[in-house]
Amino acid sequence: RWVNGTLATVAGFSGSRVIVEIDDHVYEIEPTAWEKYRYELDPETKKVKREVVGTFKQMPLRLAYAVTIHKAQGLTLDKVFIDFDSGMFAHGQAYVAFSRARSLDGLSISRELRPRDLVLDRDAFAFGKLDTIEDTDAYLLAKFATAEDQLL
Repeated sequence: RWVNGTLATVAGFSGSRVIVEIDDHVYEIEPTAWEKYRYELDPETKKVKREVVGTFKQMPLRLAYAVTIHKAQGLTLDKVFIDFDSGMFAHGQAYVAFSRARSLDGLSISRELRPRDLVLDRDAFAFGKLDTIEDTDAYLLAKFATAEDQLL
C-alpha cells in the first residue's frame, strides 16, 4: 500500500509495532521478514537454483530528517524533498532549496510550483539595470590619464 519514498511521521509505539501517520491517517506497522538469497547454476540441469542463505526481520522504515532551507545552505544532498505547502517567505529561498539537490533524479517537491512560491528581490532585478561602470562618476574620477599615468 506504500511505495519506496512514502513520507511518514512516527507517532508512537505499541508493543512491537510502530504507529505512523501518513497523510492524516494512522497506521500500525509490524516488523517484516525478508530473505537473503544466493543464486547458483546447477551444472546438471543448467538451471539457476535459488538458495536461502539468511533471513532478517525489521521495521520497514528508513530514517529521514528535515532541515530548514536556511540551515541547508551550503549542503549538497543526494535526495531532497521540498515542502512548498507552507510557502516561501524570503527572497532566494526557493533557489537555495532547489540547488541543494545533487541531481534532478534526487529532487521531489510537495506540489506543483506556483509563481507565488518564488519570492523575488526587486533590488536584484534593478541590478541588471545599473549604469555601466564606465558611466559612473566614481569610475571616471579614478580613471588614469592614458599618457601620463596620473589620476585625473
